[in-house]
Amino acid sequence: GMNEMIQLESDDPKILQYSNNIEKAGESLLGIINDILDFSRIEAGRMELNELPYSLPELINDLQMMVMAKAREKGLGFSMEIDEKLPVSPVGDMQKLRQVITNMLSNAVKYTKEGSVKMTVSLVSMEDENFVMDVSVEDTGIGIKKEEMDKLYSAFDRLDVERNRNIEGSGLGLAISQKLLAMMDSEIRVRSEYGKGSCFSFSVRQGISDRTPVGGSEDAFFTVDLKEMKRTASFTAPSSRILVVDDTPLNLQVICGLLKGNRIKIDTAESGEQCIDLFGKNEYDLVFLDQRMPNMDGVETLAELKKLYPDAAGKTPVICLTANVLAEGKEMMLKAGFTDYLTKPVKLFEMEQMLLRYLPADKVCGIQDRDRPAEGETPVIPEGVKTIKEIDTEQGIGYCGDEEDFLDALRVFASSAKEKADKIESLFDAGDHENLSLLAHSVKSTSRAIGAGKLSELAAHTESQAKDGDGESLKETVSEFTDAYRSLGEKLQAVLENPGEDPK
Repeated sequence: GMNEMIQLESDDPKILQYSNNIEKAGESLLGIINDILDFSRIEAGRMELNELPYSLPELINDLQMMVMAKAREKGLGFSMEIDEKLPVSPVGDMQKLRQVITNMLSNAVKYTKEGSVKMTVSLVSMEDENFVMDVSVEDTGIGIKKEEMDKLYSAFDRLDVERNRNIEGSGLGLAISQKLLAMMDSEIRVRSEYGKGSCFSFSVRQGISDRTPVGGSEDAFFTVDLKEMKRTASFTAPSSRILVVDDTPLNLQVICGLLKGNRIKIDTAESGEQCIDLFGKNEYDLVFLDQRMPNMDGVETLAELKKLYPDAAGKTPVICLTANVLAEGKEMMLKAGFTDYLTKPVKLFEMEQMLLRYLPADKVCGIQDRDRPAEGETPVIPEGVKTIKEIDTEQGIGYCGDEEDFLDALRVFASSAKEKADKIESLFDAGDHENLSLLAHSVKSTSRAIGAGKLSELAAHTESQAKDGDGESLKETVSEFTDAYRSLGEKLQAVLENPGEDPK
């Protein structure tokens, strides 16, 4: 989310290039984790296809960007041959298709010491509503021994271990890819000669959303436009008002930052109780509601909203924010009464699509209607803030993205510090170490986001001790933590209310 905010707010080509690299590297790292999760889901029969229209040039470009850097690092050649008759917009599960091809390309680069890797995507047949395309990846790598072919799709199995001992990998990629293709009524074909190279390929049937041919121009696939890295809001809705509920302030900050360009009025709540209170006082066009919260989770909060405000809750879309990506988890949220759901971590495009789907049409405007701030309107951080030794101002601005978001974060922090410190003490007195740990975790993130590193460390220590259940040492830690928390909140409140005065 923070990286997307860089893409939203920076115009520096070099920074955008760095940010794009961060995004791609992050996706690759997430892919390693997802391999483990996917294998578990497939084995448990909990994997499903999500077939939607997608852009074939976008898929090809993503694959090209991913493999080019890896091939360049090893001094390998890389080429692509794309059939110009392929439809520009197929219908299928692009994410799983990309996962399979990415695995094939990664393996080709990984097991090729010199020479080249080539990917070919060709049209096999075209019908009225679907088509068949063939994808192949050929390399000049080490190849596969005939006696090891049977082990090719075994989970956690590594081939030619002695020769490949320095090559990293979980041994899950091909096993997962074969199972994913089986869900698409396809399978991997292998042709290999030990010592000379391999060719992995598959054919898959996809639907058609737009049958316009992709064309033969390499420019459609081999260029990365910096304008595309620069993220911008696709619409504005200045007269709309939404409520975002999440117990972690940093998540609220990211969502508000991502939607800044959409000019939507956003209220935030950090608990189910606050959500219910705000919902009763205001009219909202949409609510984003986190599922996992202490005391009252999203399902319980939604049930209470429907009980207390049946008319308003009945006509207001309530979108579940959830980290549960399993099909039954999503079904459970819909059965509980949520209008729809978004999987965390949320992205700008996905959030915008959800807003466009459910906001009143008469409140949505084109991006050209957005008012741009005048020169010199950038907020100035009060000098008093810079004199508070507990806060690293530059670090806080760096975490928040800009001075405006930093000031907003300071205001939220200052206004809630005393209330939260009191809550932490009451949870300790009640022996509720579980919710104490959750609240300390939240303050840890908030403190770090404004550059209050020492307080963040105290919050982390409190969280850790609360999880361990050490009551005697926890008492002393809570006391030190809440004293520091209140003190910083008071200093900030004084400076923000009287910018010209130094904090005492």
